[in-house]
Amino acid sequence: MNNLEQKIQKLERWLKESEKHIVYLENQIGIRDESIILLKTEVGNLKPRLKKALQDIENKDKIIPALESQLIEMTSEISSLRYRIQKLRETMALDMRHLLSTNTPVFNLIIEMRANIKILGDSARGDNTLLRDEIDNLQTQTELKLTQIQNGCYTFENEVTQLRQEVINLKDINHNQQELTNELGTLNETLKEQIDDLTDKNETIQTEMDEKTRLYGQAQDRLDECREENYHLSQSLEGAHEDITESELVHDKLNQKLRILGLTHIAWRARNLRQAQILNVEFNTARTAWRNQRDRNRHIARELQNCRRHGRNLQNDKVLIEFWRDRIILRYEKWKNKTHGARQIINNLNQQIFALQNNPLVNPINMAAIQDVTSALAPMIAQIPMYIGQEPPDEYYNKFMQVFQYGNTLGVLGFNDAVKTQMLSSRLAERFIPPNPFQNRAGNQIVTPALFLGWLEDKYREVMIGTSQASMKALINEKFSPLDTPDSYKQRIRTFTHSIADADCLPILYNHLPENLELRVRMTAPATKDAFFTNLRNCWLESNGSRSNIQSPNIASQTHIDIPTSPPQIQYYQHPQPQSQLQPLEKKALDYLDTVARTPKYYITSHTNSLHIHHIKKIKMS
Repeated sequence: MNNLEQKIQKLERWLKESEKHIVYLENQIGIRDESIILLKTEVGNLKPRLKKALQDIENKDKIIPALESQLIEMTSEISSLRYRIQKLRETMALDMRHLLSTNTPVFNLIIEMRANIKILGDSARGDNTLLRDEIDNLQTQTELKLTQIQNGCYTFENEVTQLRQEVINLKDINHNQQELTNELGTLNETLKEQIDDLTDKNETIQTEMDEKTRLYGQAQDRLDECREENYHLSQSLEGAHEDITESELVHDKLNQKLRILGLTHIAWRARNLRQAQILNVEFNTARTAWRNQRDRNRHIARELQNCRRHGRNLQNDKVLIEFWRDRIILRYEKWKNKTHGARQIINNLNQQIFALQNNPLVNPINMAAIQDVTSALAPMIAQIPMYIGQEPPDEYYNKFMQVFQYGNTLGVLGFNDAVKTQMLSSRLAERFIPPNPFQNRAGNQIVTPALFLGWLEDKYREVMIGTSQASMKALINEKFSPLDTPDSYKQRIRTFTHSIADADCLPILYNHLPENLELRVRMTAPATKDAFFTNLRNCWLESNGSRSNIQSPNIASQTHIDIPTSPPQIQYYQHPQPQSQLQPLEKKALDYLDTVARTPKYYITSHTNSLHIHHIKKIKMS
């Protein structure tokens, strides 16, 4: 039964796939038909264009012989006109200068001849009547002939004038003929150019016709291929229809068998209805369980993503917590050092009390006076912090000397150098705790404040600065910055000058100063380092603290920062040069984290922030 259902389902799937394939083939046939229609339309558009091109070529071929015949006729006319012009030039070869030179003298000669004949006749006349008549007759005939000659001259002159006019007209005709010849030559060249253009266009049209013929052949070949593909598709479609028909027959047979099996199955289901209901319930239960499991899996996946996200947040929070833990540890260490100093003071005082108890003084009245002095000085000494190298030894020593000056005014004899030295050593902590026994390098017991100051300077140089060579290198690398004041410069430089002699230190200190301020200080000629710092302060105040008077030109053009009124608190380390580079970055990072940590609802979820925190950690650890 299950196999039969599977076969039926398989046949139904195969039938659906066949129908989809038939639809696909029909779509392909439609696409091919559309491409064939497009090719036909293109071929139909090409045919009238080719016909029109052929007609244009034929018309141009007909026009070319007519233009050639016109050109030949115009050439023959030009030749005849040139011949006529030549003949006219030959017939008009007259010496016009001769006519112009003989016209006027002929009339003058006739007038003179008339006058001469009249004079001759008048002189020849006499008393003879016959002779007089003959002379009159001869004079009349002569005047008649002269009149005829004069009329002939007038006629000749008119003819010459006409000939001149005809020559002018012939010149105009010749000029017009020359212009006509030039125009005909230009027209001949234009016609030749047009003939060449028509020939080129004919060749171009012939090339286009060949190209269109080739494209038409390709389109025809493509059309044949499409027809062949269409034929194959039709054959495959007919085969698919036959397969569908056969599958429909098989499907009908299977439907008949399915009806029989359905009746059998109904009977079987009637017999096993309870079991089917149980299976249905189990199936529904399993499906519900599967859906619930799927929902649980999705919920677990979301929870896993949330856990991963929370883990990343916790990792970032861990970095922040580690940073604050390190800061708390540092604060604890500072507090521990402070309390260690306090415990050390308590131990020292207990030792003093124990020593006084075991070794009572000779004068108990004086002892009470010392206790009064110590109780009076205790509040002032408490204001002085424990010495851990935060300032130069001489400044620390001067603070105590001011307190001791007040103690000296009380006039207690027991307040001597030993008590003062004990008070000075009681405020030392960390690396400056005095050894036991309290001796200097020479092995002398330190019982006076002067010896204490010498020991403290050596210890400070050993702990904070190093050797004199290192101090010299550090001092050479320093400069009087435009942001410095004399106090801040002295506070920073004084630590490097303890182990250097005045003669060696002063040239280096001069090089620290800008040009104008250096000249001012050199003019005062300080002999010691202390005098140098004093004169530097005076010169700086004389210039009103103006940076324009003390800084170099290149710095003056670039610096636009106000000098702070109070000297900055400079921290001194074992290697001051690298620390001076790291300190601003560390301070900036710590200030930034303090600001961020005070912000409510702060979460570090960005990978970039974690990188910044790691970088800050590395800076702090270094």
